Amino acid sequence: KEWQTLGAMGKHQAMGEFCLLLADLCPTFQPYVEAHRRDLEEKERIKREEEERLQREAEERERQRLEEEARKREEEERIRQEQQKLAIMNVLNQQTAAQFQQYAAQQFPGNPEQQQLLIRQLQEQHYQQYMQQVYQQQMQQLQQQHLQQAPPLNNHVDMEAGQGSPAAPPPALDS
Repeated sequence: KEWQTLGAMGKHQAMGEFCLLLADLCPTFQPYVEAHRRDLEEKERIKREEEERLQREAEERERQRLEEEARKREEEERIRQEQQKLAIMNVLNQQTAAQFQQYAAQQFPGNPEQQQLLIRQLQEQHYQQYMQQVYQQQMQQLQQQHLQQAPPLNNHVDMEAGQGSPAAPPPALDS
């Protein structure tokens, strides 16, 4: 009987009528549905916030990992440079040891502490001068390479395209 009273009512209209009837017959159902909907929304919000937090933590860990890698590379480079400096200084010191000891003995006779201090200062100055000289030589080589690689400057228009002859100076301006 009830199905027949619906007649030709559409699906959405029937669902709406059912909800109205349910609200009339059970007034506590609507607040329950609303509370359930809010609960689901809250759970979804918490889940989304947790995912965002986990994403931020993962990004922070990755940033820290990259920083640590960069720090390690910088430390390795610093150690490599220090080892290279020590190797160069050792070679330079071997070449100049007798001269520096003789000079220090002349400057501070009978004072081995002052002699050693002077020798260390002379060795460091010698290293700095040597490295400056090496740097200047490298710069000169780079400049020469750059000049050799640079295309020559031509003061003519493209002859192959039939665009004329060597460029003439610009006409003088009348003042």
